[in-house]
Amino acid sequence: MVAAPPTQTLQDFAEELDKRITTELTKRGVKVYNVLTRIVDVDSSVVHYVTEVVAIVKEVMSVYYDALYDSCQEAIGLSEDPDGIDEEGVEKLVEECVGNELAELDYEYGRPPFRFQYKDDLFSARLDTVVDDSAVRRTYYDVLILRYENQCSSEYVGCGIDYVARLIVDKVVQLLNALKALMDT
Repeated sequence: MVAAPPTQTLQDFAEELDKRITTELTKRGVKVYNVLTRIVDVDSSVVHYVTEVVAIVKEVMSVYYDALYDSCQEAIGLSEDPDGIDEEGVEKLVEECVGNELAELDYEYGRPPFRFQYKDDLFSARLDTVVDDSAVRRTYYDVLILRYENQCSSEYVGCGIDYVARLIVDKVVQLLNALKALMDT
């Protein structure tokens, strides 16, 4: 028996797959940084798509900008003669100090602790570090980036979406467990 073609668009398919993967990973206790499915190519009979999952392995470091600015202001205030530099000069020195501190943090925490790559017929994965800047802090995450590439009949886009989501989620969990074990040794 052949399933009736679904009535969803390609964009609906991509969004639904992203949502299902995110939901299932979250249920399994995985911290999801991002999930994105892109339609790469469509011809008369085949849809080629790529799903990329970025899952947090661990938070490595987090620094609040206020703390950096306070630390730099204090250091400059202690090292400079208060009568020898104007307010604009102090601000410039503080900005330079903060920039130097962030550069040091980027050098120390802005790359993965070791090289990890995985590849099979459907998946490729690697360990990387993401630097996440918000308005108040900079956070360094070691992340697993998993890429799944596949294609399906353009007539049956969406059929088997549960299977695909489960396949991706299972692989993410398997690789995360392996990475965490490697990091704990």
